[in-house]
Amino acid sequence: MNEEQVEFLIPWDFIAPRVTLTPEELVMGYHRGWINSGAAVALALEWYQAGRILESEEEALALLLSNNLDRVPDLIGAIRRRRAPKNDDSLVWQYLTLAWIHEHQSEFIDLFVVVEMLWSGFGYPESWSGLIRYLPPPLGEVPLGVNGIMTRWRIYIESEGAKFRNRPA
Repeated sequence: MNEEQVEFLIPWDFIAPRVTLTPEELVMGYHRGWINSGAAVALALEWYQAGRILESEEEALALLLSNNLDRVPDLIGAIRRRRAPKNDDSLVWQYLTLAWIHEHQSEFIDLFVVVEMLWSGFGYPESWSGLIRYLPPPLGEVPLGVNGIMTRWRIYIESEGAKFRNRPA
């Protein structure tokens, strides 16, 4: 993301039922400030309990006690060095950030500014073009204006959510 990074914490109990993050996605979310140390440990523990083959740093993260959370940044850094980022690591965060903002609209002074900042930070994904208030809606899409944006936003969250819920863990 760029210097205008949008920062807000997405609780683990919001993420867990929607998607199982990959190690690369965990690293991205942690470094962007969208998940905290406790969520990082909870995710690694989920991998461990599911019997996934883990790198040593991922297993150490899974088995951290709550009084050792100060080790999380170092372990996340080690995971980051071991695992090369993938081009699609941001897709899950595009979905999760939009879903979080949509469900917590009242917590944002101007949610459309937040969406526009995220859109910029994610490199202007085409899939968001119908959610940006100063861009025309995609060809053939109605309604126009805020109602149209909100409708497209809901549809985006539903379709992306189905993809992430159904992907292999």
